[in-house]
Amino acid sequence: MNADKAREFFSAYREGTLEGGLKQAFERAMASDARIQAEYQAFDWTCSELEQLKSPVPAPPYDLHDRIMARLDRYLLEEKRKPAPWFGLRLKGALTLGVAALAIFGAVVSLNQTGVVNVASVFGEGVAQEADFYTVSVRNGHLGLIYRTSGKRTLTFRIASTGEVVQRVQIDGSDLPAGKTLNSPLNNPSTEAVLIQVDVQGEKNTLLIAVPGSERASVAQGSGTLADLALALADFYGKPVVMSTDAKEALAWDFSTSADAVSAAADALKGTARSVDERRGRVIWIQ
Repeated sequence: MNADKAREFFSAYREGTLEGGLKQAFERAMASDARIQAEYQAFDWTCSELEQLKSPVPAPPYDLHDRIMARLDRYLLEEKRKPAPWFGLRLKGALTLGVAALAIFGAVVSLNQTGVVNVASVFGEGVAQEADFYTVSVRNGHLGLIYRTSGKRTLTFRIASTGEVVQRVQIDGSDLPAGKTLNSPLNNPSTEAVLIQVDVQGEKNTLLIAVPGSERASVAQGSGTLADLALALADFYGKPVVMSTDAKEALAWDFSTSADAVSAAADALKGTARSVDERRGRVIWIQ
């Protein structure tokens, strides 16, 4: 089955209606063609986002306002205690919390030909906002970066260890009242975790994402920089790890004494000003 024919069966395969020889031929086409595999992942990601729009919105709890205010007070108190402000999710101006529903209308795919990591880009309209916004999450087993802007931005994805550019994406939301959203699934077909560096033109800060490979590491102990810790966590626990910088502080870890990835990272970061938590989609964030 050639690439054009395989694309015709994206919907049927996702809906489970593709059977017999066609299904086997389609799966062989995906297994042998990295581009088709990445395009299908982008298609699946897009459909998942659209399905979120169909979900009924439940009535808010009666005490929602009190709970929000309590969490806000706690957050402000914790921020005052921090020795220095954290870049976190803020790229420019005030942070807009949460990920809005996306009205996705197309897909453009560009792949790294070395096979180290694949990046698929899906564009859609965003919502009115005060600042550029990004997050990293897992949907339907696929890791992806969501970036939203109402201006003109160029995002560069590269392999952090070598500086090799995987993809460069230009996004222009300046002509849309609601801005534009880039929705990029990240796929690592190699056996070991890979650290992806995402740079935004005009911004000094860098986003680093440790993308797990297909196999889990058995070595529980190690030492190195923050980037080394992120890769070790991704290899050992199979969870993506996100951070906004790679400090050169010396760290040591022993995962055999920790119950989970968050505890393991927290133990390794003791004595530093950093913290760790697990967010939507089983993504570990180090801040």
